[in-house]
Amino acid sequence: NFIRQSKDSERLTKEKYRKIIVKWSVTVSSLYLAMAFFSEEVIIILTPAAYHSAYLLVPILLIAYIFRGLYTFAVSPLFLCYLLAQLISFPEKF
Repeated sequence: NFIRQSKDSERLTKEKYRKIIVKWSVTVSSLYLAMAFFSEEVIIILTPAAYHSAYLLVPILLIAYIFRGLYTFAVSPLFLCYLLAQLISFPEKF
């Protein structure tokens, strides 16, 4: 259904993607802030003393996951089109 809609109306597809990305960004940013604020306490409770300084890496790792998610939104349609083109061209492979 989504693929058919994408072919029918590029403008509506872009609007739908924009709304999804905004909702995703707000949700992920909220989770990022919560995890960044409480990461030290969680790590202190759950790990031995030797690992307590690991909380300093949590914000860096969270930002990396945010950018990975944005990358996934950008390239998913490309991968889907590529796989569908291969499926149509060479159906015996699948």
